[in-house]
Amino acid sequence: MPRKRESVGKALRRALGEEVVLSRIEPRRSGVSQLMNQRRLRLFQAVFNEPGVHLRELQRKLGIPLQSLRWHVSVLLGVGILEGISLGRKTALFSPLSARRDDVVAMTLVRDERFGPIIRIIKRDGEVSVREIAKETASYQQLVSARLKSLKSLGFVASQGKGVRVRYKMVTGAPPMTSETERDPKETKERLIALLGDHGLAPKVTQQSSRSITIVAETPSDDVELQFKM
Repeated sequence: MPRKRESVGKALRRALGEEVVLSRIEPRRSGVSQLMNQRRLRLFQAVFNEPGVHLRELQRKLGIPLQSLRWHVSVLLGVGILEGISLGRKTALFSPLSARRDDVVAMTLVRDERFGPIIRIIKRDGEVSVREIAKETASYQQLVSARLKSLKSLGFVASQGKGVRVRYKMVTGAPPMTSETERDPKETKERLIALLGDHGLAPKVTQQSSRSITIVAETPSDDVELQFKM
């Protein structure tokens, strides 16, 4: 019958002839150090600075192969560092530290070539018909109707009237349709530094202005300089 294998601690005590106290290893908290990876850190910086960006845009900006980029995004989504909103065939990515979900939807729609022109016409004219939008954008009325339906379902556009008399206007109280998001610079800075610190990056602020902040973060391979928009 094979002899039972002794534990590591017992083997050490037998070899050294004295009591050996093994240090207790604390389990690593879920999500901690996910930003130690330099690609992931650069990815986080890019999404923080441009809420609503999608994968293809990130690939062009960062030069990371798409398959690898998808993996890093999925990791950051899984631990809540990034969030995503599905808008048609694209997923708009953002950091909860730098933008609110509703603001990201509005910003993404304004930048989108399908919805941006329609939104600008409605904002300019106050109320407008499908026919008027189709004429100005050189589009088919059926296509304009479909896009207005999407804007209506998202809560940004309302309609009144029936049949050919239907007119569309922006919903009162909806998030502002702009390409920027409002941030409290002080609060954003504090939350950003706290997040990087929680992930073991020992962040140091090296430069700051009213519009940006430069942080040096420690990673296992090298220090990384990061610039964030405030």
